[in-house]
Amino acid sequence: MRRWRESSLSDRDNGGTVAAHTRDLESVAYGDASAEHCGGGNAGTGDLDAGDAGQGNNANRVRIFMRIAYDGQGFHGFAYQPEVRTVAGVLRDAFDAMSCDHSGIICAGRTDAGVHAKGQVVHVDVDEAFSPRNLARSLNRMLAPEVVIREAGTAPPNFHARYSATARSYRYTILNSGLPDPLMVHRAWHVRESLDVRAMQMAADCTLGTHDFSAFCRRRKGEIPGTPIVREVFRSELIVSLLDDEAEGRVLMFDISAGSFCHQMVRSLVGTYVEVGRGRLTPADVYCLLQSPAGSRVSMLAPSEGLCLMRVDYDGCELRDEYCSFAGRTGRLDAAGQNIRA
Repeated sequence: MRRWRESSLSDRDNGGTVAAHTRDLESVAYGDASAEHCGGGNAGTGDLDAGDAGQGNNANRVRIFMRIAYDGQGFHGFAYQPEVRTVAGVLRDAFDAMSCDHSGIICAGRTDAGVHAKGQVVHVDVDEAFSPRNLARSLNRMLAPEVVIREAGTAPPNFHARYSATARSYRYTILNSGLPDPLMVHRAWHVRESLDVRAMQMAADCTLGTHDFSAFCRRRKGEIPGTPIVREVFRSELIVSLLDDEAEGRVLMFDISAGSFCHQMVRSLVGTYVEVGRGRLTPADVYCLLQSPAGSRVSMLAPSEGLCLMRVDYDGCELRDEYCSFAGRTGRLDAAGQNIRA
């Protein structure tokens, strides 16, 4: 049994949800291609995690993690690209401005152009003379409010922002109203038509569990056509929030969590859910796409501005409410003085 929740926007605080009332929906059926180098650094860039090999064993370096938030509007994605502005690019420039020798900046999940993040996680090896606390403060002075280091600390040498992650969680926001909201233009997809939220949640229920998501993924260069793209989705929930004036419409938020995502998977799923909400597809169509994905490719791709990487989990602990020890429990790191929470 899955749920969709309704609440007033006035009941929400900083992205969290306080449901005014909850309704059950029956489930019809029971999912970031972060498989590429996510950043750049003094070691250069490439398909591999440049600068990562051997850095953790260097006696003069220390591995730090950073949990960062950014407004994706002004960036061509996270990954470093020499000719366009990216999140990794401005981070690298800021490190260079501090004369901080560092390895490649490795992220948990590469985000596309226009996609936002509240809980992106990166790791980087730096000279041990640079403490995480001072680095975070300096980076925030140079990059905030567009990019903010929300947390930074020391990590074990074998910690890896991408490979150590156990789950990634995204939120996609839709403004379902007759008129657009200027304050949400770069934060939500404006859909004018009335949407059937019950059918949309039923479609989302179909994607729970382990499936071949080939129909919802854009294959990257070099990937063999027809190869299954298997992912496991842990959570697929629709949250419905009424605007202050109910007649003005509502905000729909899809919270989707999985161990990993293939390229454009979340945007393809949400685009398909909206087609279901419009009545052009049915939840059964979504189920069929998952059962027979060969040769299929959904054509509806939700715009990038509505997508946000909310958090990344490691060993069962969430970098959201507490410092993560990366040792299977939640709590402050052993080196308590090396942590910061913005």
